[in-house]
Amino acid sequence: TPWVKGDPRARAASLKGAETRRAKAAARKGTVRAMAEELTAISATFDRDRLGTHAAACASWLMGRVVSGQIPVRNGDEAATLLRALVDVARIEAGQPTGTTVVAHLGSSAMAEVLALRDQARAALGMGNAVDIDSATTSTTS
Repeated sequence: TPWVKGDPRARAASLKGAETRRAKAAARKGTVRAMAEELTAISATFDRDRLGTHAAACASWLMGRVVSGQIPVRNGDEAATLLRALVDVARIEAGQPTGTTVVAHLGSSAMAEVLALRDQARAALGMGNAVDIDSATTSTTS
């Protein structure tokens, strides 16, 4: 409700709002401090060299919870994202790639062999003569 200028309730509401904002800010600072202390304790408890082993164990635990129904399927996307991250950490720590890419460069003789094999396969399947797409031309009759 709008306050009339000079209404003592307006001042009280303003003071109450300011106090609430200060309390929320203090709670946030306390939460951040608590998280930092917890991270420090965890860092001191676990050996960095075992990160991959721990990530793999956590991934297995997470899969077990999903399979047993403790994590509902409706949250499966979140579980899959977390699982993918844990598996990536485990693979990185084990010195394995998290993804692979193959780039192949074929010379003209290798490409000719591939095309000849394709033509043989088409002939064996009764698909008729293959048309070389690169040299094919279209013609129209009028």
